[in-house]
Amino acid sequence: LGRHAAMLIRDLAGMPVPGLIRLDPAFAAPGDAEAAVYALRILLATVGGVAFLPDAIRSQALFERFRAGPLCATLSRTVIDARRSGIYLRRESRGLPEAALAVNNGLWDGRR
Repeated sequence: LGRHAAMLIRDLAGMPVPGLIRLDPAFAAPGDAEAAVYALRILLATVGGVAFLPDAIRSQALFERFRAGPLCATLSRTVIDARRSGIYLRRESRGLPEAALAVNNGLWDGRR
């Protein structure tokens, strides 16, 4: 299951710009839905920045919804925007702290 999910990610996922994952529409095509849902769970956790995979049942329901047509939804702190051109994943901005400016041009983690 893990190997097939990894192959789906390798073959059908891309990053057109930093912070945005695009899944080819073929990701939702008929085939091994179990591996596709597992791959989706991995991507949702990664994009959302959470330590655990989202619930399998909710992920399966989301997968079936975007298979049926366009939608915009959130799961696991990730916005899913399914369109004809692809399925787009980006981190949800809700609840993120505001950017803080460096005080006195200080260094943090070796960076300004």
